[in-house]
Amino acid sequence: TLLPTMNNNPATYQGKRKNLVILLQESLGAQFVGSLGGLPLTPNLDELMQEGWQFTQMYATGTRSVRGIEAVTTGFPPSPSRAVVKLSKSQTGFFTIADLLKEQGYHTQFIYGGEANFDNMKTFFFGNGFDQIVEEKNYTNPGFVGSWGVSDEDLYNKADEEFERLSKGDKPFFSLVFTSSNHSPYEYPEGKIEQYDSEHMTRNNAVKYSDYALG
Repeated sequence: TLLPTMNNNPATYQGKRKNLVILLQESLGAQFVGSLGGLPLTPNLDELMQEGWQFTQMYATGTRSVRGIEAVTTGFPPSPSRAVVKLSKSQTGFFTIADLLKEQGYHTQFIYGGEANFDNMKTFFFGNGFDQIVEEKNYTNPGFVGSWGVSDEDLYNKADEEFERLSKGDKPFFSLVFTSSNHSPYEYPEGKIEQYDSEHMTRNNAVKYSDYALG
């Protein structure tokens, strides 16, 4: 085939359509993941990697969160310009996985613990296939709030509530969940983990807390 990327391979599965959840972990490089040869900070993630598939021959598309969002939601390669999430001509009519699944009858949502306007995420997502955005203002009595919003524990609890609610509906759902606890200044609730570093607010400790919240 001259154009292999244009091949059409119809799905053979004919049962109930599956829900899809993508979890984006803030600033989680391989150097912090034990099973990838990094520091022993992620026992829960390591266990999940043993239970499922893991891809170890991949490179990040950039050094900022918005580049990861760009890659995961649109499949767009990094460019010398700003990320497409911020470009004026990509705010509507730009391909995203949410737009694709919405056409297939999915409810599409983005769940975040901070303010979704950051990095223009809210405008871009609403303009390109996302039906719903859950952000900091939608949390009731969160257990911990830092500079970047609610803790990852609060985020996962909210996500669980949303998944439970949506699972009772008549549509499959796609949810993009984006964490924030593992971000400078590395704020997280005390008394949750055995600290890797003696000082409280360090990147290593924030990674360990984020993994604790995941578990």
